[in-house]
Amino acid sequence: MAMLPPKHALYKTVNRKLAGVVKRHCSLINTLLATYGCDPRRLEKLPAISRDPTLRGMLPFVTSIADSREDSIKETENTEEEIQIYTDRSVINDKVRAAAVLLRAGNSLQVLHIHLGPESEHTVHEAELAGMLLGMHLISTKKQGNTTFAIGVDNQAAIRAFDSMMRRPGHHLA
Repeated sequence: MAMLPPKHALYKTVNRKLAGVVKRHCSLINTLLATYGCDPRRLEKLPAISRDPTLRGMLPFVTSIADSREDSIKETENTEEEIQIYTDRSVINDKVRAAAVLLRAGNSLQVLHIHLGPESEHTVHEAELAGMLLGMHLISTKKQGNTTFAIGVDNQAAIRAFDSMMRRPGHHLA
């Protein structure tokens, strides 16, 4: 009940029951909320959006996952794209971060990074997807004519997220 969307019929009832402690005529909702110590206002509500099954596999970009580390390095060295963007995530001192670096002809042009928050509230998958969003933001700022782009990501799960039905945690970012 804590995860109900605002349009649900019980949403107002559950949130109204949080207003204060009921001494008499305690309803089942009051009992449940008090027993489990659940405060819906403190929970992060993620959208439960799935992808249209008819659009599966119809992405506006091409994904490629190399079979090995060596193949990945060869693919990176032989890329024909004019601009390359590399993304990564890190967890240091219980803080989750993501970054993206834009390269043109091997020279670093721009770096973006974001601090998502504590590790207890954010996942590695979420950080990888946030890094990809930073990379796409870099693309939107550098788009000039018919420039081609390649985004390098070191997480297969993040790459495969774009071809899934997007019903797992963190997929709202994809």
